[in-house]
Amino acid sequence: MIRWFLHDVMVISALLFLSCQSSRAQANNQSLNDSLNNRKVEVESLVISGTQEIDSAELAEITDSMSGSTFNDDADELGERIRAQFQDRGYFKAEMQKLDIKVIDPLASPKPVRLEAKVSEGPRFRLSTIEFTGNHALSAQELRAKFPITTGDKFARSKIATGLESMLRLYRSRGFLDLVSIPDTNFDSGSTASLNIEVQEGRQYRMGNLEILGPSEVGEKLQVRWELPPGAVFDASYAATFVETNHSLFPSDFTQETDVGVFPDCRDGTVSVHLHLTSDTQHAALDRTDAFDPVGDILQGGCGTRDQSSPGFGQRHAARRAREQRHAQPLLNQTNRVADGRGAHAKFGSCGGEVLAPRHRENDRQVVEKISIHS
Repeated sequence: MIRWFLHDVMVISALLFLSCQSSRAQANNQSLNDSLNNRKVEVESLVISGTQEIDSAELAEITDSMSGSTFNDDADELGERIRAQFQDRGYFKAEMQKLDIKVIDPLASPKPVRLEAKVSEGPRFRLSTIEFTGNHALSAQELRAKFPITTGDKFARSKIATGLESMLRLYRSRGFLDLVSIPDTNFDSGSTASLNIEVQEGRQYRMGNLEILGPSEVGEKLQVRWELPPGAVFDASYAATFVETNHSLFPSDFTQETDVGVFPDCRDGTVSVHLHLTSDTQHAALDRTDAFDPVGDILQGGCGTRDQSSPGFGQRHAARRAREQRHAQPLLNQTNRVADGRGAHAKFGSCGGEVLAPRHRENDRQVVEKISIHS
């Protein structure tokens, strides 16, 4: 009787401890969320002055697009977002001369603010040409078709960004995971802008091993349905399509972001794909911080590190930096990445480093088995 009593006390104590830990975790999460919200501002109104060329209708579009939106409490970012609105309407040399941020209620979360911006928009530029250099695997016509802008259109930065990302997707669907694109904008006196994109394709990768970690019955079904054989040109979009097509075979909490790993091998030019259906501490421990998103980071490659990121983030390739001294206006700025929300994608590791978060399922009692397809 005493033994069972002590056992019950120990169980209750353990439960109370777990409950306390859970409460602390929830409190910490709530505190973190509150802290993040305190760093946000909500734009109640935006007043723009100082412009000369832009008409009232376009100004109204800009103010409406900002009003009611929530952003980081960062004056530089807010100014860049306003500037981006002008650039998206062809005023690519727009300058933010002054930005006043008036907080309406400093205790609110997020803080409501009124913005007063003085902007010199400069001339409106229109596209003359887009040219490509260094491309071999894909023709200039194929690449140009990815840019949703025609000659004579307003030189809109969002359309250029869309084209660069679409070009990246196309190359990576053909196995070129290390693609680097370096955009260079030239403005002439006639208010037209030409864009030259230097392409560094890198090597073409091929499918290597498929590893499925989970129950053998499900793994074998997935193995049969996988249609990218070893040695085939690797399509970076295939894993996401495969998961979507066969979603009924995957666990309900399976996500591409944490449970799909895509790992280029720089030595032999192959790519391994790992699908984690159940928890596996051995593979989770291989988590690396050098992952890259196959569609999110336009200029990052899969092998080695480079001094570049999405165009216009102030981190240019060395070849780009010499040109920046001649062209003071960067093609794209930080706002593009900040404003552009992306969905979950399979993560890429750099040369064999697995990028997977551990899976924690309370009801997961199945033995983890490994199904592999080797080249």
